[in-house]
Amino acid sequence: MAYKTLIFGTDDIYDKLKPLYDEQVHLGNLEIVARVDAINESDKICDVDNFDIVIISAHNDFYRRMKLLEAQGIPRNKILDG
Repeated sequence: MAYKTLIFGTDDIYDKLKPLYDEQVHLGNLEIVARVDAINESDKICDVDNFDIVIISAHNDFYRRMKLLEAQGIPRNKILDG
């Protein structure tokens, strides 16, 4: 069963990692349900129940991005470094 996945931070390294994500989609491991480039603390990106994991697909700023996601109500154990 594929993990429903939100890709967050598609700015600086996403193009390099996209072939790897595509391969995992092809293998049935991931189902990418959304891509979000940036958020503010006050933004609501989507319902937490709509995905199993979040991949932070960015080269820099992982900790700040993780904190933004946690402010959205996303538990830390659902957040992965891309």
